Amino acid sequence: MKKNNLYILLFLSIIFPQSSSLGIYGFGEMVDSYDASSVGLGDSKFFSGNSTSFSVSSPSSYWKSSLVKLFTSLQFSESDFASNDIQENHFQVFSFMFPVGNNRACAFGMNPLYRTNMQLVEEDLNFIGADSSPEGNPIAFRTTYDFSGGISEFFIAYSMKINAGLSFGVRLSKLFGNSNNRYVLSLNDVSFDDEGNIEFNVYPSEGPYISYGNYKNRYSGHSYNIEGRYAYNKIEVVLSYLETSSLKIKFTPEFDLVGYVNYSENNINSSIKQHGFGVKYLINDDFGIVFETHNTESFKSFDFLNILKQNSPDIFSFHFGLFNQYHLKDKGILNQFNIRMGFYSKLFSIDEVELSDLGLTIGFGFEFLDGRSSIDLSFLSGKREVDYAFNDEKYYKFIMSIASNEKWFQRKGNK
Repeated sequence: MKKNNLYILLFLSIIFPQSSSLGIYGFGEMVDSYDASSVGLGDSKFFSGNSTSFSVSSPSSYWKSSLVKLFTSLQFSESDFASNDIQENHFQVFSFMFPVGNNRACAFGMNPLYRTNMQLVEEDLNFIGADSSPEGNPIAFRTTYDFSGGISEFFIAYSMKINAGLSFGVRLSKLFGNSNNRYVLSLNDVSFDDEGNIEFNVYPSEGPYISYGNYKNRYSGHSYNIEGRYAYNKIEVVLSYLETSSLKIKFTPEFDLVGYVNYSENNINSSIKQHGFGVKYLINDDFGIVFETHNTESFKSFDFLNILKQNSPDIFSFHFGLFNQYHLKDKGILNQFNIRMGFYSKLFSIDEVELSDLGLTIGFGFEFLDGRSSIDLSFLSGKREVDYAFNDEKYYKFIMSIASNEKWFQRKGNK
């Protein structure tokens, strides 16, 4: 970690960051798990523990849904970070899926990839002596930084079952988004009374002198995700690889500290690369365990995109989960109840610093109307190490996913 970054943070207090401390770094917090049925299994991605074994975060499972499916997911989060109790709720994913033949399906949808919403304010005033001031008088100043926005993706996907045990899925995404980066500098002339106490003079006469820069960034890129899935008896194995293109950035200073500056276009000559491996084992027809591991290399950010000049972290994660399905004999509205629990361990590598993240999950799922609709609820609680001079972050997330299935495109047989 560069020392100058540490010194900067010692004078900063976080007033309103994104829903986690990861909003400080690079493009913000990466969002790559958004199906409540999978989150309940130790924040996993490939498996769900429901009757269809379908997960919206795993394209190789899309073919398992033989009906037209509308899917959406919402998240509420709370974080105790830097003496702030931060609460947020936001959209996670929306997708539309439909069969295109026996054991084949297509899908499209949209979800966030990175998010941040952060404001940093210098806690104490800084001073410039008269000998260094351009006005010849001592000056007091305070700086505020704002960074908000992120990168989203619009995706299309295709999934099919090749034979009795083998299936695959491919997902192609268009990356897009905007962020705003604002820098505000407030200055006051100061003087000293006869006893040496500081007095703040009005400068200029209407109040403190304020200078600022407001910068807009527009992002563009694409990605692909390929998954293979093999099932044999009680074991199911998934291999996944994801890679993005380099990220194109249109950088527009709307008003710079020295005046208006024309926009510039830049390319980040690095990409996200993610490798994933998962295994599901069925103890019996209703009870099973899952294990997953993921390794993610993140974008390397330009300094002008991040006020703290830190890259998005690389992530290595381990996930373990248990699930049990309860089939209800009464053929009423509710047909099946699913319960899930698990834990995860993540290691964030930020330059030369490594931060650990440990958490527990629990989830519940309800399938009703002959399995055509479902509601999944998951609760996640974790503790994450935080760099700089802050205490560890404690956070909670509640995720709700809703799926509705209909037979829109199925042909009716002749009578």
